[in-house]
Amino acid sequence: GPARGRRVATHWSCEDSLDGHDDVTVVRDARYVVDGNVVTSQGVSAGIDMALWLVGRIHGREHSRDVRRYIQYEPAPPYLADTPGSD
Repeated sequence: GPARGRRVATHWSCEDSLDGHDDVTVVRDARYVVDGNVVTSQGVSAGIDMALWLVGRIHGREHSRDVRRYIQYEPAPPYLADTPGSD
């Protein structure tokens, strides 16, 4: 599928089984992974982080911050993917 030949993040419960595929590289220590035109995340809150990163890429950092504020998403540790040098 879309993960073939890619680095991916996935839910912890699927990491071992997905890592068993020779054509997929599971990144276990990243909340989300960007590999070309495919972005994957580890779970629900990591998926929100990933979505905010995508919003920032498409609409800009300030808009991503506005969305985060609007949905009242206050992650701990703080979401920093819209900070230069953190992606």
